[in-house]
Amino acid sequence: MESRLPPYLFGLAKSIAKHIYAQSNEKEHDIRLKKAQKAAIWAQNLKKVEA
Repeated sequence: MESRLPPYLFGLAKSIAKHIYAQSNEKEHDIRLKKAQKAAIWAQNLKKVEA
């Protein structure tokens, strides 16, 4: 079973992380930052799997 993820998925994950980070305010900053970091790590892991 070979699954090839399309390249746009990586860009999508990055833009989601940027979007979450851009929307952050003082109260939710830490929570949103952690979500953005998780999204970035997820995207990096996908790249490693695909490489």
